[in-house]
This record gives sequence, structure tokens and C-alpha cells, in this order.
Amino acid sequence: MACASLPSQAFCRAGSSTSDFTARSLIDRGTVMGSGFMGINWIISNRLLTDGSSYRRVPFYTAKGMSFCTWDGGIKTNVSQRLDKRGQPWQVYGQGHFGSVRRDAKKVVEIKCAE
Repeated sequence: MACASLPSQAFCRAGSSTSDFTARSLIDRGTVMGSGFMGINWIISNRLLTDGSSYRRVPFYTAKGMSFCTWDGGIKTNVSQRLDKRGQPWQVYGQGHFGSVRRDAKKVVEIKCAE
């Protein structure tokens, strides 16, 4: 993940001879999101937290290091008509319980970034 407020010059520090690993192609396109730069699927987010020292906490993880889980039956939905209301409108109800968990601590790291 990357924070939109981090300067784009941070990506210019990487040096390589192939276009797959150079920041120049990213600057030309204007984004790192979904680029595969340095073998990482970058996701732009403005929801990254800071710690007590004002460092931005950026998570890095592999797909095998995390698990997506549902519980209590996954998604429950119900579509019904309200006979007690004028015009008998339809109502839609949905409920779900979701979460992600760290499966392997060695495959999930946190990088602290100064802004």
C-alpha cells in the first residue's frame, strides 16, 4: 500500500536498467496503482494510520500471509414488501460478517514512513 500524501520522489530513488523496475515509467504514467513496480501490487489509500511518533504505518504482505474470513453464515439477505406503509414499498436487508487475519507473521510486515 502507499499513501497518496507521500511524495512521488520516494519512488525515484530506485535504480535499475530495465523498465519493469524503474520509477521513470511510473512517473510517465502518473500512478503506481496496479503497476507491479518492484514486484508489488501497489494500492493507493488515504486510510493509513500514523503511530505516536507521526510515522505513517504501511502494511506489506503476501497473499499467503493473510486470510479473508467470513463467519455466521456469510452474507444473509432479505427482500420484502412493507405492507404497513403507504404504497407498499420494498425493503432490502443485508448482513455479513467479514474479516482478515494474519496467517503467517513472517509474511506480513509494517514499514514506517516519515512524511
